[in-house]
Amino acid sequence: MSNNLLRAKMTECGYSQGQVASLIGMHGNTLSRKVNGESEFTLSEVRKLCRVLRITDPARVFDLSIDSAGGM
Repeated sequence: MSNNLLRAKMTECGYSQGQVASLIGMHGNTLSRKVNGESEFTLSEVRKLCRVLRITDPARVFDLSIDSAGGM
């Protein structure tokens, strides 16, 4: 995931990270860990972020590749 692109979208939309967390129903610390790559976003969370931040090309912002084991 490109955390710089995600942070840029938050800024572009006029939201702080805490505001985005609240809008998608997530604790601020959890969003911080996910943005920093310490844990992964679920598909549901990616969808919510795309809606809130008006992301039209999620593959550019999130790593949506599937590894050889069939996981994300």
